[in-house]
Amino acid sequence: MGEESNYAFFEKMLPDKKEWYSAKEVAAILRCSEQYVRDCFDNQKILGHIWNGRAKPGQEKRYRYQISRQCLVLFFMETANYNALDFLRRMQEAERRNR
Repeated sequence: MGEESNYAFFEKMLPDKKEWYSAKEVAAILRCSEQYVRDCFDNQKILGHIWNGRAKPGQEKRYRYQISRQCLVLFFMETANYNALDFLRRMQEAERRNR
């Protein structure tokens, strides 16, 4: 396992090369509810964009959440209790012990 940046390490956790994800897609990736994703978004734990392009100003009833790939990677990085290098070192140590 070579050394790599935290961003590259966590970016590999995403299943595809999409640039934008809906709340439903993020919930599937995180294996949590859409409500949890919306709550994280509303509390600014997950960053992104929100809009309702079809509604007149002041009459929005339902919003669409869009979360960029970079914002999702940032969420992974901020919520991890480890960094990539520590994880890789510990994995290497565990492999050596189990040989």
